[in-house]
Formats: sequence, structure tokens, C-alpha cells
Amino acid sequence: MRRLLPILGLLVLLPSQLLAASPSTIPTVEVVTLDNGLTLMLREDHSVPLVSVELRSRAGSILDPKTHSGLAELTATLLTYGTETRTEDEIADTLALLGGTLSAGAGPETFSVSGSVPTISPSAFEQWLELFIEVVRKPSFPEDAVKRVKRRRLSQLAGLKDNRRVLARRTLMQSLFGDHPYGRAASGTIKSVASILRQDIVNFHHTFFLPDDAVLGIAGDFNRNEVVDVLSRTLGRQEWGELCESPGNCKRTCRKEGGFCTQYARLSQAPYINPYPTLKTAALDTAQILLLDVDDPTLNQAQIRLGNVLGVDYTAPEWMAYYVGSQVLGGDFNARLNQELRVKRGLTYGARWVTQPDDIASGAAYAATYTNPKNVVGALRTILNELSRFHKEPPTQAELARVKNRLTNGFVFRFETPGKVLSQYMDLWQEQLPVTRLQSYKQRVRNVSHDDIRKVSQLVPTTQWVAVVVANASLLPELQEFASTIGATVRVVQVDWLGLAAER
Repeated sequence: MRRLLPILGLLVLLPSQLLAASPSTIPTVEVVTLDNGLTLMLREDHSVPLVSVELRSRAGSILDPKTHSGLAELTATLLTYGTETRTEDEIADTLALLGGTLSAGAGPETFSVSGSVPTISPSAFEQWLELFIEVVRKPSFPEDAVKRVKRRRLSQLAGLKDNRRVLARRTLMQSLFGDHPYGRAASGTIKSVASILRQDIVNFHHTFFLPDDAVLGIAGDFNRNEVVDVLSRTLGRQEWGELCESPGNCKRTCRKEGGFCTQYARLSQAPYINPYPTLKTAALDTAQILLLDVDDPTLNQAQIRLGNVLGVDYTAPEWMAYYVGSQVLGGDFNARLNQELRVKRGLTYGARWVTQPDDIASGAAYAATYTNPKNVVGALRTILNELSRFHKEPPTQAELARVKNRLTNGFVFRFETPGKVLSQYMDLWQEQLPVTRLQSYKQRVRNVSHDDIRKVSQLVPTTQWVAVVVANASLLPELQEFASTIGATVRVVQVDWLGLAAER
């Protein structure tokens, strides 16, 4: 028997009510929970003959074993390379015939399968959904495909040495978070990817891609009753992930921390401990400059990242004040960092302040820019001056009004298509947040005051930070001289520190 119930504070509504939602309020979705715990989020809209679908699970790269980083991403990629009844070519031929798309991917905390299909042909969505269900539930992970995808992934990783923006971010994350999942890239390292076997991929899919830790969103031109019936008989069946409350082969323990499972288990296997609860960052009590040596005599642009672990996450009451303030600091062209580095000093074509709170722990916050190698010290000094000024001079009335207007006026674009509406609600599910988070967004932005920002301005680092410079080692003496004037240390690292150098 299907159960209709509120999820994360969402109202379960009839389709006619959904379509009649007032334009002054955020659009709504219908939520259905199937027998095996899979959550459905439905947004029926017949204005365009198209259906978009996404199945999202909390089985991201944070669950990769330390020695097998890149496993979640590799598993996701290989979902579309064959099922128990279709080859890779047959999947591609079906999608081409239907004019549909289908892909899968993984991030730090998300494993997803998504796609779309036009509904001009009456049976197109039915055929596409049948394929989608096969890919989700019955991938075959052919050995030859595993080898091909691994070879391609290893080649891509080796090629990252020429992508200076990626190198800068990976160096910063690894230096800030060290040897735990937030410090390891979802794509893995050359050594870790090379060590992954087909059975590792099969086990990851079997162990972590679970219905009651997943949400399936469908938006667009479909019939609600027909789709719920099909999904109840396929993805909603008990043999995919028996609920913990049920007797028999329970797939995971039900102890949770922070809304996430602390441990997964099957009776035939030892428990797999979920690393979520143990994420910690090393204490950073000084200023550090890391020079990633790319050894490129033709280098004419150095990437710079400077920041620290974010001191607040977006579930905290002060998050909105911090976010609005960070937008003043580096959220758009008129923000302080861009104005100072680009407009006034001509050191770069762009600078911003990036905030990356994660689902269950604070992520990173950092300045990001690039400049000619001869201007690196000048750019670092300017960034630090602006961070210090932010402590002393909160936004002016004009700055605050400009950012508030941009955030509130732009909020409507989150809901301009049925797919975007659905994405907002799926994000709430992913982040374990109530729908009031969306409903109150504009008012929370408007409520931010100068005093609120002044209180959180100290979260922007001025003395305890890591700066990453991606350039040549010849820049070391100049960086050392600069570091000595501000009490920072300098260290040179090579590409192999990131695990991107080929094995010798």
C-alpha cells in the first residue's frame, strides 16, 4: 500500500491544486513515499511536451573508501554502459530513437541518474522510463566497459596538470581538509582509480544506492496516476532495499547522526561505517602559502585561492547574514574584491568570494582570482587588505541594498520551469531542510541588517588562512619575502602531491 505523507514539511496536494498555486507563493510539488522507502516528488505540467526525471541518492564520493577515491563517480558513469537485458549500444540506440537523454554522475554527497524525453509520441515516456528503471536497478557493469572507462578516467586525471583552475581548487581543499573525504576530489587520483575493480563498483551500487536514502523527481508532461502505478510496481518493490524495520536481510542500521545513516550493513557482510559523523578539519592557527609548481616556462597566468574552512553552515541562524555579506565582498562584478582587483588595479579580469557550505559540515570559503605571475604578491596583498577592511567596514547602505535587490529579484528564476521547481525541493530533501527554508528566503534576505553582518564579518579570515598559488617555483623567493612581512609560511608542492602524476 502506498503512503502519502508530508516530507520535510511539504504539503501533499492534488495535481489540480499544484497547478493552481498562487504566483505570489513558491510552487508546490506532490510527495509520495513508496513501500520500500523511495520518495517521489512530482510536478505535473502539460505546457511543454517534455518530461525531466532525476533520481538522487546520498551515495556520493564521501562514501568512497580512502584507497578507492573516485569509486562513486566511476560507478555512476558506468550505469549507462549496459544492463542485464541491454547492451551499451542498445541503450544509445533507444535514446536516439526517442530523442531522449540519460546520464549519471556523483558528487561529494550525491549520486544521481537523470535525463529527459519529449512526449510528442504517446509512448515515448513509457519506453524511456522502462530504460531508466533498468539502468537504475539492473546495471551489468561489463568488464570491458569498466576497463575502457577507467582508461579514459586515468587519461583525464593525467591531463588535469594542464588545468590550472582545477589544480588550484584541489590544492586548497586538500590543504584545508587533509586526509578525509572533503579533502579528496570526487574524481579520485591516478593510483586510486587504477586500483578499482569491477567488483568494487558492483558492491558500491549494491550497498549504497538505496531507495529509502533516495528521492525520485519527475517534472513535466506526464500522467501522475499512471507514473505512480508503474513506479510502485518497479522501483517501489521491496526486493530493492528492504526497510530496516522489516525482518530479514536489513541493508543498514537505523542509527542516524545529523539526519544521515551512521552505518550501512547486510547480514552477509560486515558493517560499513559511514564517514559522515567523523568529519573533522585540522586546526589552522597560522597563515600558509602553498606554491604549486607547474614547471611551465610559458606560464603567463597564475591561479590564486585564499581562504579557510567556513565558520558557519547554512542551517545556522546567522547563515543568511554571512551569505549576504559575502556577496558584498565577492558575489558579482560590483563586489569589493572584483572592484579592487580588476577595476581599480587592473590585476585580473575577475575575482570573487566563494562560499561552499556542505550538507552536514562547514565547507570552504575563499577568494578566487588569477593574475600575471609578476602580480601575484600584489594580488595577495590586495585580497588580504579587502578581507581586513571587511572586518572594519561592513557594507554601506548602498552596497547592502544592491545585494538584497539582486538576491530577492533573482529568486523567481529558481522556479521558471517545472524541472527547476523540482530541483529546489530535491535540494531541501538532500539537505534535510523544511520547505519554510524556501518560503522565508526573500524575507530572511530583507531582514539582514548592518549589525547582523558586523557580527559575522569576523568569520572572514584575515590571519588564519591558506593561500594557493599555481605558478612556477621561480616565484618562491618573492613569496617568501612577502610571507616574512605578514608572519606566514611558504611551502612548494608538486603535482604528484595531488595524486595526479603518473606512476613511475
